[in-house]
Amino acid sequence: MTAAMPRPHPPAEFDDDAWRELTARLGRLARALARGPGRASAPDDLVQETLVRVLSAGRSPMDYAYARTTLIRAHLDAERSARRRLKRHLVWALTRPHTHRPAPGADSDEAVRAARRALDRLPAMQRAAFVLRVVDGMSYAHIAAALGTTESAAGSSVHAARRRLAGRLDRRSHP
Repeated sequence: MTAAMPRPHPPAEFDDDAWRELTARLGRLARALARGPGRASAPDDLVQETLVRVLSAGRSPMDYAYARTTLIRAHLDAERSARRRLKRHLVWALTRPHTHRPAPGADSDEAVRAARRALDRLPAMQRAAFVLRVVDGMSYAHIAAALGTTESAAGSSVHAARRRLAGRLDRRSHP
């Protein structure tokens, strides 16, 4: 669990009560925007980013309409960046080159080749879900966002991939 961000302090020329009200209103909006699985932007980060952008632009943070618009734009920027990262992960998971080396003490190169062949024979969605979960350690919510499906469907794809891989590798080891 991450520690909470410290509350931003108002510039010297602003009233403390008005500053608290502004940060509370922006915080409520940021929490509403950041709901849901796989959301890239944490509410506290959104508020901080908004205040930095507003003050850097030379605008008054007490102009709530401008601050609200800036917060929404910061949220959309973070969401777009997260979608691009997820898309790159997905493309990599589906098309990654097989450059893994066998671990020290692995049975043989043949076992590694058999595992690669079994992985390559999986349906594309199951292979992508499996690689994103096992190799990248992504949560089911993030996998669902990357694959454009539900969280339960992502979990089912990972489970089905594990079951198929285990079956194919067991048949190989027990002819």
